[in-house]
Amino acid sequence: MSNGKNSGGVVIGIGIAALMVVSSTLGYKFITAVSPKVDETFNSTLKDTFGIEVTRDVKENPEEDGKGTDTSDVETGDDVAGEGPDSYQKIVSNKPYTYKSQNTRTYTGTTIHTTETYLYNSEGKVLDRFYNEDDLSLPISMNVDASEAIVLKDKTLYYIDADLNVKIITEKVEGAGMCYEGGYFYYTTLSESYMRDVYIYDVAAGSATKVAETNLNNVAISPDGQTVAYFNYITEKELYTCKIGGEPKLVYSGLRTTPITVSNDGDTVYFESIDENDGIYCYNRGQSIKISREYAYNAFFDRDCKQILFEEPGKVKYYKAGDTVALPLFDSSYMEYNVCNAKKQRTDMSLGHYIIDTDSFSDVLVIYDYENYFTLKGDTPVLFPIASSKDGMHAIAPTIGENGPVCYYEKDCILYRADYDGTYMVETAITEEGKFLYDKVVSDSGDEVWFKVYSDPAIYYCKKGQDPVKVADGLSDKLFNFKWNPQDGKCYYIKEGKLYSVYDSVDTTESYDIDIKEFGYPHYNEKVICIVDTSGKEFVLLSGELYPYN
Repeated sequence: MSNGKNSGGVVIGIGIAALMVVSSTLGYKFITAVSPKVDETFNSTLKDTFGIEVTRDVKENPEEDGKGTDTSDVETGDDVAGEGPDSYQKIVSNKPYTYKSQNTRTYTGTTIHTTETYLYNSEGKVLDRFYNEDDLSLPISMNVDASEAIVLKDKTLYYIDADLNVKIITEKVEGAGMCYEGGYFYYTTLSESYMRDVYIYDVAAGSATKVAETNLNNVAISPDGQTVAYFNYITEKELYTCKIGGEPKLVYSGLRTTPITVSNDGDTVYFESIDENDGIYCYNRGQSIKISREYAYNAFFDRDCKQILFEEPGKVKYYKAGDTVALPLFDSSYMEYNVCNAKKQRTDMSLGHYIIDTDSFSDVLVIYDYENYFTLKGDTPVLFPIASSKDGMHAIAPTIGENGPVCYYEKDCILYRADYDGTYMVETAITEEGKFLYDKVVSDSGDEVWFKVYSDPAIYYCKKGQDPVKVADGLSDKLFNFKWNPQDGKCYYIKEGKLYSVYDSVDTTESYDIDIKEFGYPHYNEKVICIVDTSGKEFVLLSGELYPYN
């Protein structure tokens, strides 16, 4: 058998030599055109035997056939990504996760927030102008600092500043979106010819510039607000980019598409097919690559809109503009994502796609598959396991703090905090053995936790590195009767049918003259307190006042 293999090696070697001669004489493209299999063997053997990598020429006009290169089915080896949680244990032991602190935005001014159809800001002002009891959410787009917003209501476009001052921009608007940096936004209006004019509005100048004309409302704006990508379907299905004052540039043709993001230079566009070939594509410097097989449920982009982490049915993948394939990170039927330690901006008023203030997803995402919790490690990311219900953990609450992953969980009737120490997640007991955890809430930073143990009518507060202290007493044994409010950093709870809040000591307790039955968080929006009073009516608590909630 060994002699046979050696003979085969000689034959392959002779074949490679011949191929190299032919290649140098007739050109590499001739060989690959004759046989893709020869191309594959040629590249592989050159790399393994001689350490030579051959790069294929980029097609100059990929939009001519409207298809681009489909790499969505290509898989990679376990050294990059595995097929499930078990394979990642091996990767982590060989390549420890190294946390890289974020180079994030430093905006500390007033911010805008929304819940249901209310707007409120961090200074306590509430705007109920757009409230409608029949609506569950508000068509709103904000910049990443949440210091500016636009609202599209009944085809009228409104601009709102951080102080919640409202300005009507124009009417008969079909679609709109704020850019990541702020200061600019796009909108489309319907003309008498049923075409849509695409405008970019300069907030400082108070003026709009028409940059394109299309017949569909499929538009995306670059982070700096200077470029749009838009889809046109008049005689041909065509995707374009155009800068302010520039000429339209054809990016892709042949499919009906929706642009998701476009980079500032216009050289990279991520778009999604809504035609017969569903999936996400990336156009980068003249070449288009299909990177997913189907529609993406969730997608996250870095602040340059060059990297994407996305979920297609049953799989989570990562791709960077210019790469040849998307890397599969995880197989799962359904995932949840939590952006930590960074700001994010929604790319569309309705889709679940976000631009995150980061250049590395390894610093900002917690991923959950309903059994395991992961963060990401490396500039080309792989999963890093931080907690698993398979290990007897319950009530797991993970986040990413200033020094990396943080996780709270209950195990063997003990509440633990686990911190990343540079290689592993190291747990520290917070409560004594046998103190069954009844409920808990954790701050976004992970540095603070409020909790209640079984058969004890108290709320305890624990800050990182300190012992727990009792901050409230006299609660009932009703489950889930306290919540943390990220807007003011306080813990809210119910006592004898009244609402109270507390922070880190009994001296910070405040009471509210509200008869309350129960509370929770409204769906679809930020964490604010939703209250049900004793008559069954629902309210949201904004800046200490009650407002009707549907």
